Amino acid sequence: MIALKSADLSKAPSYVLEEMQKEVEIYKDLADIQGKYIPKLVCYGYYGGGMSFVIGLTIVGTMLSDQKITEQQKSRAIKGLEAIHKHDKYIVHFVKKERQITKSRKCKVVG
Repeated sequence: MIALKSADLSKAPSYVLEEMQKEVEIYKDLADIQGKYIPKLVCYGYYGGGMSFVIGLTIVGTMLSDQKITEQQKSRAIKGLEAIHKHDKYIVHFVKKERQITKSRKCKVVG
């Protein structure tokens, strides 16, 4: 499965394209951990005659919506964050401490 993130450039503020292009560059920098701790970058670029920009990523991990987080899942999530931090150029995330890994509909633990 692939998740597509797209922006209609005729309607989106100019910073949206800049942020998406930066995201692509970050995924490129993290190529060695794609598919293990973060989704794989499948495709990106302009389409619709340059009117839109798209990023395609694999869908990985397990949604935590109503599941209990096991110690193994916590451990794997922390290992993933540590792997991301090794690339620490301009990568920012909001889960900084082990105790902050909790159930959330927006959170995924990769497996």
